[in-house]
Amino acid sequence: MTRAMRSRVALGLATPVLLLGLAEAALRAAGFRFNPTQNDLRFVIGGALLELIEEPNGILERHPPRIWTLRPGGRREELGIVYEINPQGFPGPAILDPKPANGLRVLCLGDSSTFGLRCDPERTFSRVLESALARALPERRVEVVNGGIIGYTIAQGLQRLRELAPDLRPDAVVLQFGAVNEQFPAVKFDDEEWIRILGTGSPGNPWVASSRILQAVMKLRARVRGPFVQGNLDDLLRRGFRYLDEAGEPRFGRRVPIERFESLLEETCATAESFGARALVVAPPLPPARPRIVIGDRNLFREDLYARILDACRAVGSELGRRYVDAPSLFADSAEPLFADTVHPNEPGHARIAEALARALLEER
Repeated sequence: MTRAMRSRVALGLATPVLLLGLAEAALRAAGFRFNPTQNDLRFVIGGALLELIEEPNGILERHPPRIWTLRPGGRREELGIVYEINPQGFPGPAILDPKPANGLRVLCLGDSSTFGLRCDPERTFSRVLESALARALPERRVEVVNGGIIGYTIAQGLQRLRELAPDLRPDAVVLQFGAVNEQFPAVKFDDEEWIRILGTGSPGNPWVASSRILQAVMKLRARVRGPFVQGNLDDLLRRGFRYLDEAGEPRFGRRVPIERFESLLEETCATAESFGARALVVAPPLPPARPRIVIGDRNLFREDLYARILDACRAVGSELGRRYVDAPSLFADSAEPLFADTVHPNEPGHARIAEALARALLEER
């Protein structure tokens, strides 16, 4: 290659780099920044969750990257039940710090059924399990930490475990996800992508967090997919926002695609095990009167998706070294009511889950 040819090649390579640099500088000088989280966060939370998050001194607050979390010191009274969050951000008593030398710590992660919505806080399965283990193991300082959060999916649970495990160092981790939240429609992105967005400032790629050019590309992509909007779901539906596709399915998929649930559950178990904890998977029970996810005139809850979630729980929880609790079978053909509504177990229901967990934990000793 001659010197002239090398010069032309070098110029050809340098020109687009220079143009991109000038474009980046111009966008920065103009103050351009595209962060979809600022526009979409109200929408992705939406509805009743949005009301809980915006309630002054309530029990939920926004949280990057998990979208929302429990508010330390929060308090809410509903239907005669008082929910209180301790200063560490959990329901129930404070967690001992440091963990006692003779401590046995169980961390329960899940959604509102683990949190104990519609249940006396002193009778959730976390509290009942703690009492049962303390009676059986008087030589141990037993703590069962209720890490359930209203509205959570397995994607949020995995992120929460990554944050909690290094400090809490649980001996066992109980996972109960999949009853209904995973089936809720996604808005623009599913929960995994939202966690990346809120963790990096931009969807899916940390480079986007610092590059104005890539942010401009994301804004163009957003316009192609549909306008980024702000407001809760009811407001958007009134304004004619197209939430479903022509087949009546969620336009952007579901909060956790069913094909991702099993792999996320497996990753969550593996994360617990990487910190030396035993993983216990609880298949989520539902009453015969199934929950409804109503958008317009359609109920988006699907029995086949729930069945696949139960299959995934059984497959992951039955792997060597793990424990599996088939909660739906514990609730089958009961003579007494075990649910407070179409999703949440009542106090007797929580007691059944606690008894099964206690057996599973004590059997391995």
